[in-house]
Amino acid sequence: MKLIRLTLDDWRGIDHREIEFSDSVTLIEGPNEVGKSTIVEAVHVLFKELDSSAKQLIKAIQPVGRDVGSRVEAEVITGDFHFVYEKTYNKSKQTSLRILKPNPEQLTGREAHERAAQILDETIDMALWNALLVEQGKEIAGANLADSSGLARALDAAAGTTSDTVDDSALYGAVQAEYEQYFTLKTGKPRFSEQEDQLERFRAEMESARASLLEVEADSQALERATNECRRIERVLPELRSKVGEYEAVWKSIEGLNEKVEAKAAELDAANELHDAAQSALEQRRALVSKVDKQETTYNEQRELLLPQKENLAAVQSKLRGAEQRLKEAKEHQRQARAAAETANADEKHLSNLESLQALQKRLVQVAELNEALSAARQTLAEIRLKAGDLEEIRSSERALQVALARRDASASTIEVSAEQALRYEVDGETLELPEGGVDRRTTAAVLNLRLPGIAGIRVTPSNSAAELESELEACRATLDGLLIRCGVADLAEAITADAKRVAAEQEVHDASGKIEELLDGESLANRQAEAEDLQRTVDRYVAERPEEPVMPATLKQAVDASADAARHLRESEAALTEAQDSAEQLRDEYESLNADFRVAEQEIAGMEKNLSELRQQLGEARETEADKVLEERTNARLEQVATLDEDHEALQKQLEAASPEATEALLDNARNTLDRAEKDLQEELRRRAVLEDRLESAQADGRYEALEAAEQRVQAAEDNFRATVRRANAAKRLWETLNRHRDDARRVYVKPLKDGLENLGKIVFGPDFEVELDDGWQLVSRTLDGQTIPFDDLSVGTKEQLGILTRLAAARVVAEQGGVPLIIDDALGFSDPGRLESMGAAIASAGRECQVILLTCTPGRFMHVGNAKVVRL
Repeated sequence: MKLIRLTLDDWRGIDHREIEFSDSVTLIEGPNEVGKSTIVEAVHVLFKELDSSAKQLIKAIQPVGRDVGSRVEAEVITGDFHFVYEKTYNKSKQTSLRILKPNPEQLTGREAHERAAQILDETIDMALWNALLVEQGKEIAGANLADSSGLARALDAAAGTTSDTVDDSALYGAVQAEYEQYFTLKTGKPRFSEQEDQLERFRAEMESARASLLEVEADSQALERATNECRRIERVLPELRSKVGEYEAVWKSIEGLNEKVEAKAAELDAANELHDAAQSALEQRRALVSKVDKQETTYNEQRELLLPQKENLAAVQSKLRGAEQRLKEAKEHQRQARAAAETANADEKHLSNLESLQALQKRLVQVAELNEALSAARQTLAEIRLKAGDLEEIRSSERALQVALARRDASASTIEVSAEQALRYEVDGETLELPEGGVDRRTTAAVLNLRLPGIAGIRVTPSNSAAELESELEACRATLDGLLIRCGVADLAEAITADAKRVAAEQEVHDASGKIEELLDGESLANRQAEAEDLQRTVDRYVAERPEEPVMPATLKQAVDASADAARHLRESEAALTEAQDSAEQLRDEYESLNADFRVAEQEIAGMEKNLSELRQQLGEARETEADKVLEERTNARLEQVATLDEDHEALQKQLEAASPEATEALLDNARNTLDRAEKDLQEELRRRAVLEDRLESAQADGRYEALEAAEQRVQAAEDNFRATVRRANAAKRLWETLNRHRDDARRVYVKPLKDGLENLGKIVFGPDFEVELDDGWQLVSRTLDGQTIPFDDLSVGTKEQLGILTRLAAARVVAEQGGVPLIIDDALGFSDPGRLESMGAAIASAGRECQVILLTCTPGRFMHVGNAKVVRL
């Protein structure tokens, strides 16, 4: 298909526009919002929408504020047809179709729309046209060409696989429809799962019916077992009851014997308690006697040790008095040494302050002298108007003036006046005289008026360039004069002298400031002066307050030596004091410890004496109450009574053990439990038998046999239906997979012509090493350039856009021999650099020789390198 002409009237913002398209490349240029994209929209609306359409898209094409119809007319050649197709929307709606070839026809209304649609369907691959279209504002990626039957036929022919083009789309669609009856198209999941679910449900119902029938048989067997069990239990119950009576009689006799054993045990326990009390009283008496004896021994030993302890305490007390006297003398000696050391340190500090005062006063004098020099240098700087950088600026201006002067002189006119006799003349109003034979030679870059009174007036006008050089010279001279005035100098030489004085004065300011800062050492002059005054007051005050004795050293060195001697004496006196303190402290600690021990010993002896007296009194009172011998006789009697009762209890215990009470009790409990379980089992079996009899009676009337037979029949029918469906589904699946496999094989063969066409165009843009890889769906997979392969998705936006357009150009060329479709590219290559725009222009021009290409752009010059383009400017 090719577009020959397009006419728009009252379409959005367009009043009227007619465009004629080239068979090759048509380039439509115009600013934004002039209606370029409207051209693409109008073609699509014409081919697709009825004139009666009330869609929002159709309403939007009516010009704002105007109640008029929007008209579009296109002249088209497609296949064997050449026709003019026209529609008007919104107002005065109409449709007309004039077929010019092969057979003239003229149709209107719905009939015209349907005839045009029929022609387009027969001659145009709309899927390919939509895939090749590049719309404004949308990202350009690889073209989706897989759904284009027209491209498939063209690639088939290009690959040489068929001689006659046969459209197998109907067969493919029929097979796909059959396949989709049984499987989903995307996932391949079966659609007959409901039949399978129904079969499983019928099978479950059959198994449930079979299980119900088996339950009847199981209940019948269980009823027989329950009846037999009831009879067995009823037979053994009398024997079990007899056994329980026998074991209960034996157990009653064992309980009587056990009561005798327990009574004898209680009597034995009471006798043991009486014996324990008597034994405890006897042991307490013996412990009290032993305690009195031991306390008397300890008391006598402690009294003997107290006398030497008292004598030792007196000796230590005497030593302590001597040590305290020596400590008092050491403290006095240390006090005198400390006073001497403090005086020596004060003298040293005073003489040090005096030296510091003298040094500071000397620095202050130097600072005062430097401040005077600094003030003079600053005064010099204040008098110099020339600043740093001004000299270099004056030099630059001087150089510029000299250059301008030389250029002016080189291009100026030379005027020479030779006097053949005495001559009077005027130059620019100035009267001059030349003697006979005299010569007046001068150069000028400006207009010069020469006048010979009474003879002639001569006007010399230099060229424009000379005048310009003269103006430049005057500008340079004015700049230099302004600089000299601002800096207060007459010329460059005086400026050099002034700058040297400025530099010297600045250095003097810098040096003086640095020395002052060094002398003041980071402090202000006022602070240093205040410091000197404070030192002077400190020195004077010390001299006034110091006592005359001892005599102050004459020099700081003597004061330092005296301070060191006094410090040494102080350390010696402090060491002696420490030694005396340690000795006195040690003796004091020893005395206090011995004294404390002695006092504690005295208190302990007094306490022991009191305790001993109390113990003797307690023992006497106890013996008055009950003698020691009486306690011993009562304890022995209680012991004999316990022995007799223990023998009687042991004899009864042996008699009880011989009767085996544990075994008898176990037999009795087991006999009772056995009887109880048998009675319960009988009741349970009787209940179970009644339930089973009732269930069997109900089962005979509920039709379980008939239900099982019906369920088996349903399962058989469902299985037959499901197997038939599976056979048909497998056949459809095999046919579908076989057809797709062959179609994919064919697509892989088709890829080569499209790949070759794309690489031929790509080498124009990217160079001779350009290669691409396409998948079976004709989508771009990767690009190889200079041996480096990069996936398509990883390429830059500009490269993707270029490859997307090249793919569409290659596809359009492939289908061009079979009529093809116009390739419309709206506002593309915005991400391409000038070099790529040039090579892309060459590729578009190359493709345009075989297919129709329509370019739309808002940027003039973007497609200037499409050499064979017909340009339409809007």
